Amino acid sequence: MLIHQNYFQHNIIEAGAHWVDSPWRTVNNINNTGFPEPVPFAGDKRVFMDRYFYDVTNPVRRELHRKFIRQCLENFKDNNGVIQLLSAEYTGPLRFMQFWLDVIADWEKETGIHELVGLSATKDVQDSILADPIRSKVVDLIDIRYWSSRDDGTQFAPLGGQHLAPRQNMRLEKIGKRSFRQVYNDVLTYKKAFPCKAVMYSFDRSMNFGWAIFMAGGSLAGIPAVQVDGFLQAASEMKAVDTTENGVYRLADLDGAAIFYLDGDQVAEYRYTAPAGNYKVIKIDPVTGKQIGKTVYIKGERSIQFKSDVKSKTVFWLKRL
Repeated sequence: MLIHQNYFQHNIIEAGAHWVDSPWRTVNNINNTGFPEPVPFAGDKRVFMDRYFYDVTNPVRRELHRKFIRQCLENFKDNNGVIQLLSAEYTGPLRFMQFWLDVIADWEKETGIHELVGLSATKDVQDSILADPIRSKVVDLIDIRYWSSRDDGTQFAPLGGQHLAPRQNMRLEKIGKRSFRQVYNDVLTYKKAFPCKAVMYSFDRSMNFGWAIFMAGGSLAGIPAVQVDGFLQAASEMKAVDTTENGVYRLADLDGAAIFYLDGDQVAEYRYTAPAGNYKVIKIDPVTGKQIGKTVYIKGERSIQFKSDVKSKTVFWLKRL
């Protein structure tokens, strides 16, 4: 897959050197982009060109943005597996996100081509778009990238359009501690609210939370390559199911098949009764993706015991035969 960022916000906020070389800067462009010259540096170094760049009321720049966005779509119209995101490091205003989605909607209507469109923004902008009955239809994927819930129930969720880059927001406010459960809840909340949309969690791309994203039904989760045939195909047909016991996470399909993740720090054993039928249980190491031990064959309507080593994390695949 290719994640295509249409813009790169770093060119218009923070380090002035990037704007000096930007092709959008008026003196570098033959299209009369109309940005102020000389460059209004702050302290002879920093720039805040976002206030001009995201202003789509300027007729010249609005049309240039429209053509540029359409070209970003045209470039990949014959490809699949391309996700279009507005911009790397986007902490800009709602109005520019609305404009971007409107241009995409017009292009898709004209061409009859559907692009995979991701919504990657601060939480206030993200939620505003998802609450929009028209623009939300353009979105195929929700990317949690610029906000996250903390262990204490609060959120790190800076607002959009504040002329601050992501790293600047992080300097002003501490991210705080996050847990497996909180990441799981963030993804699951959006999967439940928008079941027809994919959800990515890009705030922290470390392996620590890969299984939390995966077990909540998230996409492109950072889990290892599972070396058991059919595992990912089976998971793609399952949905997250809330469990009442701490440390137990479950994906399940309508036929009774399921995937369990046990956090050995919280629970070492878990009993489950599958629907009628024949099954096999495959134990998987979540760190290596390799099968642990031999496959066990069981019948449904009987209590099954899933057992994880103390302090270990373990994945169990209950596969229906």
